[in-house]
Amino acid sequence: MYSIISNKYNLSANQLFAIGKRDNNAKRNFLFVSKLLGKHLAVKPEIVRATGYLLSSLKYKFDNADYINCIKNNTTPSYDSLAKDNDVLVIGFCETATALGMSVAMSIDGATYIATTREPVCGIKQLVTFEETHSHASTHFMFSNNIQLSQFKKLILVDDEITTGNSLLHLIGSMVQIADIEDVTVLTILDWRDKEHQQNFQAFASAHGIALSVHSLVSGNIVADDNTIYQNTAIGTAEVCHTALKVCSFPKIMITMPDGEQHAYLTDSGRFGIRYRQMQEIEDRALTTATAIAESLGKVKHLMVLGHGENMYIPSRVAANLSKMGYDVMFKTTSRTPIFCDGTLFKDCLAFYEKGAKYHFYNIQEAESYDKVIMLCEDEFPYKLCNNMLTFKL
Repeated sequence: MYSIISNKYNLSANQLFAIGKRDNNAKRNFLFVSKLLGKHLAVKPEIVRATGYLLSSLKYKFDNADYINCIKNNTTPSYDSLAKDNDVLVIGFCETATALGMSVAMSIDGATYIATTREPVCGIKQLVTFEETHSHASTHFMFSNNIQLSQFKKLILVDDEITTGNSLLHLIGSMVQIADIEDVTVLTILDWRDKEHQQNFQAFASAHGIALSVHSLVSGNIVADDNTIYQNTAIGTAEVCHTALKVCSFPKIMITMPDGEQHAYLTDSGRFGIRYRQMQEIEDRALTTATAIAESLGKVKHLMVLGHGENMYIPSRVAANLSKMGYDVMFKTTSRTPIFCDGTLFKDCLAFYEKGAKYHFYNIQEAESYDKVIMLCEDEFPYKLCNNMLTFKL
């Protein structure tokens, strides 16, 4: 189905991704499932941040041996190698690359970060909207009251994989209408664009008078020759009965949704824009949160830490700090992506609804093999996804 043309650091394909099947998707019935991000499959939490730093090093050329070693051998990097750039805006694509995008931004002293979101909100200025046409939830938004897009001439766009690159071009097309963009860099783990789509990038850059470059860990070709529409027949429904414990280490804002309901959102998640100095404060708050959680755990060793939906980076850093305390920790999140459970990569699934969107929690039996599953949420989370779950409201 795929062939690899370039693999800059000789990373094993099996370390980077697996191929899954989308549930009931006639546009594209497969997906590349990252083994570095913790979105659908559990990973060691430090790998998430290290992957972002490694991608950043492709552009800024700083020493990356620590980050390669983390991915290959599960070591903990020092994060001493950094770039410096006060004039760049880093944009992470939801849902999968929100933590990856902030990890890239954290590696660039002076960067500003914002993530796209699929959640429409009221009371926050809408900056951009664009389409990801093959997706189950195609419309992306960007919201911020404190980030002025017009001040940026340089962009870094971060996603986990590119197949055609059309979604990236849609975003850049929206950006050039509101800002004097001169230079755009795309950082991605996997780049599967064929020659036609690579030429589309070149033609787009020429037409808009911008410099446009793409850097990836792996590039190659894919052949999608299976038109089967896969359909799950036995998805469970999450039980509504759970109460969240409060640690409240992170600042929040209350936001009104289009239906009039109010929900709490973390101000530091990147969803509404965040400056570099604010990003630096996340680590101290993550340590405070991890310490509070540890005090309530008792004698346990093996933990799975869960983020929810687009809220990935902060839970991953809480998980990393729990790991530093001596716990054996894996990290993953819930997902809006409907994936076919064929009994191999994905064995079972629970579904639930929040803010009108359907979410999934995959591989429940695997989760229940841990001593505790720690759900970290922004807002109230009334669901019980597995029997050993504890929920903490950040």
